Amino acid sequence: FWESFLILCCIVLGSLGSIPGAMVGAAALISLGEVLRVALPALGIDAGFRYAFYGLIMVLVMQFIPLGIWPRMKQGLDSLRGLRQRTGEEGLRGFR
Repeated sequence: FWESFLILCCIVLGSLGSIPGAMVGAAALISLGEVLRVALPALGIDAGFRYAFYGLIMVLVMQFIPLGIWPRMKQGLDSLRGLRQRTGEEGLRGFR
């Protein structure tokens, strides 16, 4: 059950309509899960409560970012590409 829930969280967090979005969501939640697995016991909380954090993240994402984080990331990447085209490659050497 928990693995299915984790996969659903990854898809919703990233974006329901894109494979790169699901991959971004998976990377974010797997990393968060590993951090919580170490941090929660250090705080005296059972590591199993990380699934409650996943549920909280699901509620917040569905409320505030219903399309997921991938469309916003893609929009930022597209604007960076446009900036690179407007200023030329010389102007953005530090952003590679």
